[in-house]
Amino acid sequence: MEEERDWSELPEDMLIQISNHLQTYRFESIKFRSVCQSWRKSSPPLPPPFSLNPIILPIKKIERFDDDFGKLIETTIYLIRRPNKKNKDFQSESARAAWLIKVEEDKTLNVIHPLDAITRELMIPSPKTAPTGLSLLDFEVIGVCKEYILVPKQEADYMSKLRNDFLYLITSNDPVQKVVVSSSTCTAANNNKDCVIMVLHFSKSLCFFRYGATHKWSDIAVHQDSSKSYFSDIIYYQRQFYFVENTGRTCVIDPYTLSTTLVANPIVHGYLEKKRLLESNGELFLVDIYVNENGPRVPQQRDGFFQSFPIDCKVFRLDKQRKQWIEVQSLDDRVFFVSNNCSFSILAMDFSGCKGNCILLLDYFFLSSVGDMCDHDVGIFDLDSRTFNRLLSHSSYLQLLWPPPRWISAPAP
Repeated sequence: MEEERDWSELPEDMLIQISNHLQTYRFESIKFRSVCQSWRKSSPPLPPPFSLNPIILPIKKIERFDDDFGKLIETTIYLIRRPNKKNKDFQSESARAAWLIKVEEDKTLNVIHPLDAITRELMIPSPKTAPTGLSLLDFEVIGVCKEYILVPKQEADYMSKLRNDFLYLITSNDPVQKVVVSSSTCTAANNNKDCVIMVLHFSKSLCFFRYGATHKWSDIAVHQDSSKSYFSDIIYYQRQFYFVENTGRTCVIDPYTLSTTLVANPIVHGYLEKKRLLESNGELFLVDIYVNENGPRVPQQRDGFFQSFPIDCKVFRLDKQRKQWIEVQSLDDRVFFVSNNCSFSILAMDFSGCKGNCILLLDYFFLSSVGDMCDHDVGIFDLDSRTFNRLLSHSSYLQLLWPPPRWISAPAP
């Protein structure tokens, strides 16, 4: 049996070479520096937070503002794991091994609600329990995913307070559903000239913006299977832009040549409804959501429209060689978080009482409770029982958000 290696003992020159390679990517640099003290010591300071110059918004009309320039805001969802140390102060929470946070890095660090489509700032706890800072040497910090929103320039300075990423539903006649960015090419070293932004509108049209090219948005015209086909979701995966249609047909699109390459044919027994893409453990998954448009409808607080209740979900994994979506019967210990803006996965074992093989649907409204910050219209679909429930029916999931675990603030033993 091969002896386990101590990765903290890697030669310093090798660590420096690795850290320099990651230096242009803040996301990866944070993960590298959080491994251990020797890795952190060998790495230079973190690169500055992601920032792009104001760009023209990809919408036809903004009623509330005089100009049409906007700012791209980046947020990152992190999983903070507790240290592997025995401490009697941790014993009561021994099974709660992680905390999920969403951070906006601009001039200041803003911790915001990771599960709400209309993200609101977390309630500020009393000074006795609030962590005043986090040392990456004391915790394992894992970058889960990135999320981007476009906001009018006038709103950018106080966006961390407003956090209304559905602004365009009331200010534009062509609202934005999702924004994805070629984050691997957006670096300060090349002045972001290779950065590409792609936008999916609620009208189901695609457009993109390339820095270093003409400073305007370009529409993407893609031949679709039929008149009933439309774009359902987009994702930046393995340094490529993917889009999926409501039929399940999936393609890679090159923003420079606008050529498309088929990676998956339509799903034979899929729903012609909402489809969401997400990466989990290095693989690309598709969540197929069936919504009964003729069933009971509930008003959405965020936009005044009505939202149908979801009825069923199916999960598929991409098989590139066969160009097919293969249905997955179980997610095992994984929990999928699915929304219009950003979808990701975590392991249930990190959170006491959280059940794996479940999907949290962030955009479907069940009931809302004013004053309860955690009951933000989130539905949970259990793939074992194939049933939906409200978030409050599974109280163990609330610990994902607030309050922070005691070991966050506890002194190191």
